[in-house]
Amino acid sequence: MIGAILIGGDSRRMGVNKANIELNGISLLDRSIAILKPEVEDLFIIGKEDDIYNGIGAIGGLHSAIIKANGKAIFVLACDYPGINSGFIRFMKAEYQQSYDMVLPQWEGNIQTLCGVYGPGMLSLIESQIKSKDYKIKNLIKKCRVKLVRFSKKHEFYSDSLLINMNTPADYEQFKTKD
Repeated sequence: MIGAILIGGDSRRMGVNKANIELNGISLLDRSIAILKPEVEDLFIIGKEDDIYNGIGAIGGLHSAIIKANGKAIFVLACDYPGINSGFIRFMKAEYQQSYDMVLPQWEGNIQTLCGVYGPGMLSLIESQIKSKDYKIKNLIKKCRVKLVRFSKKHEFYSDSLLINMNTPADYEQFKTKD
């Protein structure tokens, strides 16, 4: 399985580039690399410059990542999930089967679309959705075979901050108190 870290967001709510935000002296990007790299065959960093559609949001980065995976399943991780750990990544990879298009975590009732496994067959589905000018990954889910995975304290890798998505300064402060 290939890995891709997405760093191309606008960070409008955060006000600064999230990839460069530091927790305990380590940037979110470096933290993501350290966690994901040992768990995948190859790792790509996907930024705005990789998005051939430029300006359509996360679906453009996801499209670029799947192209770079070159026909293999891919673990996609946005850099703003600082609570992710290697146990979580191994668990999600183990949940993936070719009969699924996606394996995504569900956290506090929300599907986390930028922290999971995407199968190689997703490329045509994403391209079709982009052609129809629908750039919401949540709408893509409705067209796919998705396995949703829920987590609880029974999982050895669980933490209260496992799937906190850091989008605002308040999220950053919340994570700092849990890290």
